[in-house]
Amino acid sequence: MNLRQKQTLYHELAQFFHAGIGFSQAVESLLAETGRGAVRRALETLRDAVRAGADVPAAFARLRPAVGEMELAMLSAADRSGRLEEALNYLSTYFQQISEVRAGIAKQVLWPVVQLHLGVFLLALPVLLAANGGTGAYLRQTVGFLLVLYLVVAVVLGLALGLLRLGGRSAAMDQVLNALPLLGRVRRNLGLGRFCAVYEMQLSAGVNVMDALQAAARASRGAALQAAVARALPAVRAGEQVGPQLAASKAPLPSPLLRALRLGEETGRLDVELRNWAAYYQKAAVGGIDALSRWLPRLIYLLIAGYLGYRIVATYAGVLDSYRGLMED
Repeated sequence: MNLRQKQTLYHELAQFFHAGIGFSQAVESLLAETGRGAVRRALETLRDAVRAGADVPAAFARLRPAVGEMELAMLSAADRSGRLEEALNYLSTYFQQISEVRAGIAKQVLWPVVQLHLGVFLLALPVLLAANGGTGAYLRQTVGFLLVLYLVVAVVLGLALGLLRLGGRSAAMDQVLNALPLLGRVRRNLGLGRFCAVYEMQLSAGVNVMDALQAAARASRGAALQAAVARALPAVRAGEQVGPQLAASKAPLPSPLLRALRLGEETGRLDVELRNWAAYYQKAAVGGIDALSRWLPRLIYLLIAGYLGYRIVATYAGVLDSYRGLMED
């Protein structure tokens, strides 16, 4: 399922729960109105799991890897605490925001990409008309160039996705990614928001602190935080407070959040603190994503404009050289 499909599925399930309709009936109702495709296959998997006696988290676990650790941790905690509607709404909003940003970036990048293609074909026309050019040379400079460009873009995107996945397994790569301008801040805020939201819901569901911490760290998708939690667990298991132990283990958490954890544990209002900080980091991530959606297309536009400018200068230089050669002859 793509992001928009996941957002819609979580939203529709939340509406059924709000109306007091059970999960099994909700899935059957959605199946009756869903055609072929990824969503129907997901619903069929959920239906079969429920018929086999699985609860909501176990049913969604059968959708791995389409459903990630953050979703499963939140659904598991929400099921235990009776807050499934709240968790489904959170997931729906989360995927809606990411989907809208991706769509916005794609929309703003579309026109520069069209300009690039037009420029490539138009600026190569002199080659088509030249005596030593022709159709073959024209196609090599246009279609050949674009094929190479597509390949380079595919490789870059593949490397980027690989590095993002590596950030969930390597603490060093996690820190490098978080240090990137703008993109790193967005990634970090998203991870912190997921950490706080899952930690709060796990604790509210009565999950022990050790398991709740581990689930929240996995949901953050940050290897550095997961490693810090692993280092802090022995002391937490021995009865020490989480906040000071995370600070001692050099967890990549901002000092205000560490203070909030300590304050929440001392006052018995950790759930409130976590809920507030989850909302804060979610809002900060949305703001960063909005800035990214504005600046990334501009950067791409500048790169394309720079390339087209270079091609225009090179083309005219070639034409002038040809005229100069004719005049000398």
